[in-house]
This record gives sequence, C-alpha cells and structure tokens, in this order.
Amino acid sequence: MSQAEWLYHITTAERVPSISKVGLIPSMDPRWGGELGRTSLGKTFFGTTPDTAIYYGKLIFKLQLECFDLAHIPVLLRLPRSSISELKIDETDIDSLYTEKYVRSDKIEGFWQDKWLSLKELDFIDEEMFYKLTDEGFKDWEGNIIGDYAADAVEDVNQLLTPKIGHLRR
Repeated sequence: MSQAEWLYHITTAERVPSISKVGLIPSMDPRWGGELGRTSLGKTFFGTTPDTAIYYGKLIFKLQLECFDLAHIPVLLRLPRSSISELKIDETDIDSLYTEKYVRSDKIEGFWQDKWLSLKELDFIDEEMFYKLTDEGFKDWEGNIIGDYAADAVEDVNQLLTPKIGHLRR
C-alpha cells in the first residue's frame, strides 16, 4: 500500500494493551484542555502522514515530562484508510481526519525498532515504558540516562517514533 492508503494515530505505551484488545474507541477523556479538549471529545484522530501524528505525540510527551516529570512513550500506529468508516476532515488541521466510530484492532500496526508490527507482536509494550526525571537526569524505562532536559528525552523518543521513508511502504 502507498502512504496515501494508510492513516496514522499516536498513542502512549500504557494504552497499547487496551487498543490491542478492544480497538480504538472515540475519546471520552481527551488529553487536551480548553477548546481543543472540548472539540476532541468523542473522536479518534488520524494523521494523513506519520509526521502529523508524531507532532501531536511529541507535544503530549514533552508537556507530560515538563508538568509531571514522567511520560509514557508515544507509539505510532497505522491502519488502512479503508478500515475506518465515516472519516471526517478536522477543520483545525487539514492533515488530520477523525471518526466518531469504534475502530477494530485487527488491522492496526505499530512502529517499533524500525519496523511495522501487528498489535499482537507489540504485546511487550505496557504501562511500565516511560521516561522519568531522577536525580541523575531523565531516564528511559530501561534505566538509561538520556540527559538533563525534557528536550533530551523528546529527541531520544523521536528516534523510536520516526519511520524512515522506506518503512512507510511496507
């Protein structure tokens, strides 16, 4: 499939097990406040490119690190555009689409270590996969020291998230 045939969704590690079991359910608890949170209620958003989804994932990750000194890793998901019913264009971002319908998990893939895997193959991703601030600086879920600043952790997680151009076609 070409890139245009895929849609991309960003989530966090602690949500992957639930998505694998029940699919994507329109948001009942948006991670945004204010007007954005209100207009996100009851919707599941998708980017038309990985970059769109990754942008929002890094934004949430960085905000959580800065506010709470802990953030679960973002996980990039993709699924065939044809597997989603009643797609609508997000009026605030032309590269985003949304649905107010449930999305089954059987067609969803996740990007991990330079390859796309089925959600069943991502069964090792869970709520224990996070970055946190310690006395030594920011550490990843394996205990590796990443750096002193939230930006260091964001750059590190970017390496996990970003598929190379060749990986988009697989």
